[in-house]
Amino acid sequence: MKIRRYCAAHQKEWDDYLHICKNKHFLFYRGFMDYHHDRFTDHSLIIADDENRIVSLFPANENGGSIYSHQGLTFGGLLYSNRIRTELVIKIVHEVLAYYRALGFKSLFYKAIPWIYHLLPAEEDVFALSLQQATRWKIEVSSSLVSREQLRYSKGKKWSVNCAKKAGLSIGFCESYKDYWDLLSAVLMEKHGAKPVHSLTEITKLAEMFPTNIKLAVALHDQLVYAGAVLFISDKVAHFQYMANSAAGKECGALDAVIDFVIETYIDERIIDFGISTEDDGRVLNKGLIAQKEGFGSGAVVHRSYRIEI
Repeated sequence: MKIRRYCAAHQKEWDDYLHICKNKHFLFYRGFMDYHHDRFTDHSLIIADDENRIVSLFPANENGGSIYSHQGLTFGGLLYSNRIRTELVIKIVHEVLAYYRALGFKSLFYKAIPWIYHLLPAEEDVFALSLQQATRWKIEVSSSLVSREQLRYSKGKKWSVNCAKKAGLSIGFCESYKDYWDLLSAVLMEKHGAKPVHSLTEITKLAEMFPTNIKLAVALHDQLVYAGAVLFISDKVAHFQYMANSAAGKECGALDAVIDFVIETYIDERIIDFGISTEDDGRVLNKGLIAQKEGFGSGAVVHRSYRIEI
């Protein structure tokens, strides 16, 4: 088995192999991963067999004496095609750990890809990690809708959606992010004293690079943005990445109407993922946040992360 550290010269072969992976996601294309290359020291790997055929990719970064998969991404474990077998994945995990150990790294933090993002079952890596005595790093809970049959709006959600309709809000997709980013930034600063992970320049650039994967849905009234949501859309999942509601939007159910629009747009072809509702590495449940998501009928999907001393 041959392991190479990724560099920019490998972009085409990385992206070409990713295209056939059964657990691929557009987040793992190098155009997305490398937009924040200045924030992280990339230490991704390309794993090949003895005949130099790629068998797996591993998106990762180094931080101090540890390896993370990947701190700039929501999740990101080993990526491989449907031709792979469990026995080979066990060997890959062993060799990857040996590679990092030889370089002096002490720990590997592994954020497994949740099953809802798999095109085909792809948890061979989780089993291989267990054989390496991996311990739980964190477990976070997300909320998802997997089919129209699961939809079950609470009375409050029904009221909000109807209120938005009566208010005459215009709801749909928008290509300009400027006004929504102003709203989102103000809401995050007021509630959490924080800024969006992506700057306006970054999200605009990424949306231009991945126009079918990154979309913005908004509720407008007299051309003013009342509420909105940025969506990350993969092959199987429509994921709410950012959501924000203005003061005026709260009075007329604007955000719930945007969510309803997104659900109706994608529920028959994709899983709807609302994102995690935990804090402090999964040790605290944000009860209000998850209640909002469960108000649409969503159920729990667990994000599993592991730690291995190498």
